[in-house]
Amino acid sequence: IQNDVRYAILNEPFKGEVNRGNFLEIKNKFLARRFKLLEQALVIEEQLRRAAYLNMSEDPSHPSMALNTRFAEVECLAESHQHLSKESMAGNKPANAVLHKGNSCITVCTFQLLI
Repeated sequence: IQNDVRYAILNEPFKGEVNRGNFLEIKNKFLARRFKLLEQALVIEEQLRRAAYLNMSEDPSHPSMALNTRFAEVECLAESHQHLSKESMAGNKPANAVLHKGNSCITVCTFQLLI
């Protein structure tokens, strides 16, 4: 896709970065993240379409909704701190402290979900 003339607009934001040594790595990571987001959006759109077709609706008072909210919070926390694992392995002590605190929070949240 990156080399296709029809999709040349994908390369526009990176024209100023061509001289950097890790230009291709930055570009590929950026595009990979965007494609992943696009894929997730398409999956969600398909799920919503199926739910509409089957006339399904969600009940906000159902206990699974509270559980879903808690899992979403834990997942968001884990994703936002995933880089800390690499930093911690590299010997970064502040990152290690934050990672340890995050693990404690996840353990507590998981325990509360099981209750």
